[in-house]
Amino acid sequence: MAANTEGSSSNFSNQPRPEPLPLADDTTVTNEPDAQDDNVYYHVSSRHLMLASPWFERALTNEGWSESGRSEEDGRFHIAAEDWDAEAFLLVLRVFHSRNKQIPRTVSLETLGKIAVLVDYYDCGEAMESWTMMWITDLKSSTESLSTYCPDLIMWLWIAWVFDEADHFRRASALAIQQSTESIQTLELPIPERVAGMDHHS
Repeated sequence: MAANTEGSSSNFSNQPRPEPLPLADDTTVTNEPDAQDDNVYYHVSSRHLMLASPWFERALTNEGWSESGRSEEDGRFHIAAEDWDAEAFLLVLRVFHSRNKQIPRTVSLETLGKIAVLVDYYDCGEAMESWTMMWITDLKSSTESLSTYCPDLIMWLWIAWVFDEADHFRRASALAIQQSTESIQTLELPIPERVAGMDHHS
């Protein structure tokens, strides 16, 4: 069943092959969120992807790029992606395509953490900035009350790191260092070793 939004050039479907959309341009991104789930297909514009992300610009302009290629069958670019959260990925693609009415003004801490993973991987912080600043501002009141070493604190630490929120990062990291007895648990987030391995005695 396809999730189709009128006027959107980003779309996802659980069908074996994606259905063409009137405003979809020339690129299909295939996401494999989990080995047990069906692939998710997004019909998107290569121009929007390249403007938003250096990663996509390299993928769509360098021949022989291992994760993309133009299909001789349908003439479209096909880009492979794996392990991304389907809804977070769709939000990012909607931002790329300026589908502002389809983007929520608030997101959960977990969702923003998943978006941060995508922003870090695709190097698209500038394209996402106006939205991530709004979401971070909305979450400040709840995250400022964090006082124990817990998964939410690690998620907030990761978000602050990715989005260069220096004050939030300092507070979160100081609390994590103070209350942890070992290297910071990463929750399988791509937190750099120099952050996760901060000395809790310092």
